[in-house]
Amino acid sequence: MYSHAQLARAIETWSTHPDPAVKASAAERIRKWTSVILGMEDGSITVGSRTPVADTPAWVTLEVAHGGFATGRLLAAHDDAADRNEQALGAGREALIARLHTGAYRVDVPEQGAIPVALRLLELGHTEAALDLLEVIAPWMDRLDFTPVPAEPHPEATAAFVRTSGEVADALVVRQPQAQVVAMNLALGTWRPLQDELAALLAPTTVDGIPGSRFPEGWWDEARELLELAEATLADHPTARRPRDPRGALGGMLAALRAAVPTRDPEPLTLAAGALSDHVRKRGRPGSPAAVERSAVERAHAARPLHSDLARQVGRRLREHPADRGLVDPSVVLGPLDGHDVPPAIAARVQACREAPLDELVDDGIIGSCEVLASVAPRITAAVRASDLADPVLRTLVGRIDQAFRRRRGLLLLDLQHQVRLGELPWIAAVRPLRTGVEGPRASRATLEQIARLAFGGFPHTQLPNPMISELQSLAKSAGVDVPLTEEIAADIFMGTFTRKFAEAARITARALHGTIYGRYYDLPADVEPEEGRQQGAYAALCLSRVPRRSRDASPERLRSAWERAKEWRGRHGSWLDRLPVQVDVAIGGLPVPADAPFTLGEAVLDRHQIADLRRSYFMMNRNTALNGALLEQSLVLTSHGVAPLVEALGLDLGSAAPGMCDRAFAWFADRLSSVGRLEGIERLRATKNAAYAWRQTLLWLAYDPAGPEGFLARTDPSAAGPLVGPVWEGLVRVAGGERFVDERVGDGRRLYGWSPDGPHWIFG
Repeated sequence: MYSHAQLARAIETWSTHPDPAVKASAAERIRKWTSVILGMEDGSITVGSRTPVADTPAWVTLEVAHGGFATGRLLAAHDDAADRNEQALGAGREALIARLHTGAYRVDVPEQGAIPVALRLLELGHTEAALDLLEVIAPWMDRLDFTPVPAEPHPEATAAFVRTSGEVADALVVRQPQAQVVAMNLALGTWRPLQDELAALLAPTTVDGIPGSRFPEGWWDEARELLELAEATLADHPTARRPRDPRGALGGMLAALRAAVPTRDPEPLTLAAGALSDHVRKRGRPGSPAAVERSAVERAHAARPLHSDLARQVGRRLREHPADRGLVDPSVVLGPLDGHDVPPAIAARVQACREAPLDELVDDGIIGSCEVLASVAPRITAAVRASDLADPVLRTLVGRIDQAFRRRRGLLLLDLQHQVRLGELPWIAAVRPLRTGVEGPRASRATLEQIARLAFGGFPHTQLPNPMISELQSLAKSAGVDVPLTEEIAADIFMGTFTRKFAEAARITARALHGTIYGRYYDLPADVEPEEGRQQGAYAALCLSRVPRRSRDASPERLRSAWERAKEWRGRHGSWLDRLPVQVDVAIGGLPVPADAPFTLGEAVLDRHQIADLRRSYFMMNRNTALNGALLEQSLVLTSHGVAPLVEALGLDLGSAAPGMCDRAFAWFADRLSSVGRLEGIERLRATKNAAYAWRQTLLWLAYDPAGPEGFLARTDPSAAGPLVGPVWEGLVRVAGGERFVDERVGDGRRLYGWSPDGPHWIFG
């Protein structure tokens, strides 16, 4: 089971990793996964539900482990919750209201905004709404903290930042030196100078390469002092092996000196001849200009402060600034430190808290992925979504609640359930009547267009990640823009069916891109039939029928065998299967069976509903992750994963940007495809899938390129992608010339998908 595997991995990390910070992180994961497993076993946690924790409403913020598993812990729970809430509604009410007016508070989890909303509603005269809200949260007053965290007042964000200055400072001040760097500096600053001094000491005693042949006046006293210094240095570094190894130059000279000095016997010094010769060969004759210069350079290098020391100093500088904000000008903390410049790696860390417009952060590479953009955007979009609240105090409060809500981790959901939405929080629902519906939609639409362009143009090689889809959906709803944006579904939890917005997104994509190079390459249908009711199977069947299969045997014998196995399987799993909708309505596991034709098995003639039942059973019985992945990839192709619906809904003109986006997506594809041959196992499969997805993005932007495929083919060198690109490139050339794929081939060209459901991918040979 997934949860047990995660627990085992965390235990292994905790028991074997030497880094205390990593061990602490692993210990926290052990706690979470232990809670998940125990909760599933005793029935207090139901995996796959919107309300996975027993007797807990959906609006309560849960702790969620990786993969969407609830641990059972409530993030707003506090031992003093009852006292805090009572204080906020009683003796501390006026103080809390004053903080609301000055903005001197912080909302870490959405629940902390509930009582403030109620108090502000009372101030504004909406007594009934306030009392209704308090009645809803009353049963949880003794467990959950509904009050905000006092903080320094600050203006609402008009720009964005990836991390707060406090987060960056915390990461810098605990920076530890790298063991390799410490060892190198010890060698350059301690052992090599000691070796140079030993060689300089022995050199005057050497005749014909043999040390101990003659002794200048005072030599033995000088040797005793140097030996005492060496022994003290060794005592300070008890684990150092190099100076204790008599086979090396340093260890050999030390051993000889240690044997000779106590008795002033020159004989042991002759044993250092090899060590001294080795030293001269590698580091030069003692006292020579080259040796002196080398030693000076090494000492200067070792004397430079460690990056970890500089990081801690920069972190302390950062702590002089507000911890919960970004930094408009990071240069104020990046000045020289004791005459040393801040290393670029540390400066790059500090840039993460730079506060600037989103487009600047993307252009400068501070926001380096669409996932990071999705995590940063709520700091801007939350205020935008709240902008149609006329009351400034409530507007600020709702914006901060919105930001906290966006930090909630999504749950693993089954049966087409959707994640909890902001409007389901009782304190957000209570302010809905106060929205003017004027400024908010206008600002939301402008922001929606800005973020869509940034996501498309900044990261053209990647499809929109689910957090970005969620953010765009929220903005679209606030803007009154009706656009079906579809999330990517994990192949290992796919249950074989889709909500009807997938078919609607595919319908828009088919109409927008049919006839383009994207539409011809992927054989998009001219139209997609809309789903009827909440969920049906036609769209899933369409996706399944498009999955490339090596065997499409539809013989009566195979179908009869499938039917018998399906009946047996339903006998064992029917109670679970009967809850599922009709999932495959056109094909049995990819078999071309007409949906409206009667089908005969033996003497029985099956009607349409019985055929659908057979298809559903067959699909569920034979489903596997690879088949799910291939089916879902077809859905991504059919819907363009939100691009065409967004472009159509917003009327975006991508013409001038499309060529550059196309070229950058291809460059990323080329880099990823060229790595496939060097990888093995799951890494090779993942690289192939990602390369295919980037190829799809390339073709998608090519559909909007005014120069068309001819311009792209003329300006692009396919050899950059390595030898594997040959069949893929040939397929594009052929399709651009008017040909079509037949069984995924056209001439020597192949159509590229990321998943291969019934055998090794053709790209592996």
